[in-house]
Order: sequence, then C-alpha cells, then structure tokens
Amino acid sequence: MIRIKDLYFSYKKNAEVLKGIELQWESGRIHGLMGSNGSGKSTLFYCIKGLRKDYSGEISLEKEPGENPKLTDSEIAFLPAENYFYPRMMASEYLHFFTLNNPNFEPAHWLEIMDLPGSGIVDNFSTGMKKKLAIIGCMGLDKAILILDEPFNGLDAESFQLVQEILLQENKKGKTIILSSHISSSLKEICQDIAYLEDGRIKSIFQAKDFTSMDAQLFEKKREELRRKIL
Repeated sequence: MIRIKDLYFSYKKNAEVLKGIELQWESGRIHGLMGSNGSGKSTLFYCIKGLRKDYSGEISLEKEPGENPKLTDSEIAFLPAENYFYPRMMASEYLHFFTLNNPNFEPAHWLEIMDLPGSGIVDNFSTGMKKKLAIIGCMGLDKAILILDEPFNGLDAESFQLVQEILLQENKKGKTIILSSHISSSLKEICQDIAYLEDGRIKSIFQAKDFTSMDAQLFEKKREELRRKIL
C-alpha cells in the first residue's frame, strides 16, 4: 500500500501547491486521480516519483503490515504529461534504451501492438503517436508501480481503448497503476477508485459503486454558477 501522509509542497514561499495531502492507495489496484488544470496532480506525482524532494510529509510503501519504508523512485515507472524525445531519434532507437535494464523487453512486439513504425523519426510523429511510444517505454521499465500523468491525452478512440486494455492486463499481473486526468469518463471505465484533488487538497474519494453519482456531486454546483454567469 502506498501511504501519503501530511504532504505539503510549495514552489515559492507562501504559495502552497499541495496542502496536506492524505492518501492510501492499495497495491495491485488501478487508482484514479482527478482534478482541474492547476489543481496539483502533476506536482503530487513529481513528489511521489522523487523528482521533487523539497516537500514535507511522508510517502511510503507498506509491503508488510507495520512496515512503512520510504517509497523510492526505483520502484516506479513514471509517464509525465509532456513527453520528451531526442531530436532525429527513431522510435526503435528510443525503445532500445529500455532493453538495457530489461532484456525481456521486446520493442518490436510493442511497436506492432501500437501500430508504430520502428524506423519512423519521432519528430514527425503526431501527438497521439508520441504518447503511445512513451507508454511503450513505460511498460518496458517493468516496474511494480506505474504512475501515468494524463496518459489518454492526444489518443484517438481506438488507441484509447487499446491503452486501457494494456493497463488492465498489466494490473492482472499484480501491478499498481495510478492514472491522472481532468476528465472523469476516462478514469471511470478502468479505475477502481478515484480521488478528487482541488486546490491542493483531496476533497473526495469515490469507489467504483459511487461513480454514477460522482459528477453530480462534484460539478452540479459549479454548473449552476456557470449557467448564471452565461445568462
């Protein structure tokens, strides 16, 4: 179980982004993190992965009851919302890096699944193609915990379904998967619970049985406010 306790983070003095995050994510499940743009989703993921170390609070991984060692970045495969690729690099060259620490990783197999050309220059790929390539790399790390920040952005309908199925299969292998989105429908189909982050705090946590009423609980009041402004 991933435990996040009393987590605070600020980019500058007196400008808190995370304001006392409290979360428990059970191992071997698919968890969702939802929130509007700027709510702190990416910042929370950076802290968990260890890309931001100047936070206060605890982030631990309980493998055995009563044991709460610090969660380390070596246990996590992380997909950032914005993916970077070296200029003029081919897709197969990019994926070759992931075979260095995982000899069982088969780039050609994954390129075929994702319908991507291995000899294609990544600079020329569409946004969705780049996203699929980055997801392949994330799979190639073969970590027990996958954290994917906005993994469905830029994907067409077919690719969206494909990535969902891949994540479901990875979850069946026992992997813990955490996904973020600002669109609830992309999480409801695959997650077993969804935490809602607003203004740096976890406002609500919904279980699968509550998904049908989630949008009404979260957004109906805001919709009414918007209608009044528009009218």
